[in-house]
Amino acid sequence: MKDNILISLNAILVVAVGALFFLHFGSKKSTTTVAPATNNVQVKESGLIAFVDLDSLEANYTLFKDKKVELEKKQKNIETTLTQRAAAFQKELYELQERAATMTQSEGEAAQKRMYQKQMELEEMRDRMTKQFVDEQEAFNGELQTRLDSFLLKYNADKRYSFVFSHIKGGPLLYHDEAYNITNDVVKGMNEELAKENKK
Repeated sequence: MKDNILISLNAILVVAVGALFFLHFGSKKSTTTVAPATNNVQVKESGLIAFVDLDSLEANYTLFKDKKVELEKKQKNIETTLTQRAAAFQKELYELQERAATMTQSEGEAAQKRMYQKQMELEEMRDRMTKQFVDEQEAFNGELQTRLDSFLLKYNADKRYSFVFSHIKGGPLLYHDEAYNITNDVVKGMNEELAKENKK
């Protein structure tokens, strides 16, 4: 009984969706076929879609490339600092263990307390440096998104695109027609804006 009701409901929904589709698209007079946008071609019709390839944007946008180098350098410095501090801690701990047999109980307890404090300081340093690095990455990602949004508002001032999607390899967009790829225009425009900013 439930199966029959579900089948009936599904059939009704299919008919309803079909009717809405017909009413929405069938009531219009023959629609004009709009040629897809190609890079460097100014298309004035509205209602088009486009996409920006984020991998290509990151590879070619000057600000991103410069920041990536800067962040990689900072990450390496953090890793080097933490590795050196951890090695120094391990060395001191080893030396302490070597002398443990000759130490009095009070000296041993004081040394153990001191090493515990150093371990805590090392962990706090690691957490602080990691947080600062992650915060800087997130701040830059926010700045990059703001710059992209701002540029696309100007780029699409004539409202020719109804949607501009982001595309990244392995992302949810499984297929795309390169005719709708505006990445080159976006990269060029954003690099030009950046060059003007740097001249000020």
